Amino acid sequence: PKVRHTIHFTSATRLLRTDNVDANVQMVKALRDCGTESESFNAIVPRMIARKAWDSVCLLYTICVLQDVVFLVCLSLVTYFIAWKGEMPPLSLMLTIAGFTIRSLLLPMLDLILVMQRY
Repeated sequence: PKVRHTIHFTSATRLLRTDNVDANVQMVKALRDCGTESESFNAIVPRMIARKAWDSVCLLYTICVLQDVVFLVCLSLVTYFIAWKGEMPPLSLMLTIAGFTIRSLLLPMLDLILVMQRY
């Protein structure tokens, strides 16, 4: 279907306040509940709200993905040391895996705590 965009000019500025975190979270949650196939994403304001939300977490998301990749590489190295070399992995590798395992267990708990704190 054809999508029709209209442009409106307004002299009102700062319609979306950035200092009110609670309102920003509610707007992002409302957009998430609508879904990306919703007609609401045809307007520029919802797209900019979603873009701003993504820009604020993009670096953290990239860091988490890189940490997961390093974790998988470390697990592969343990398999390499045990299966191919027939020896115990170095202590530093085991401590790294222990740290990543603790991180993997604590992140969901942190998410749960933040959600409970929010509501």
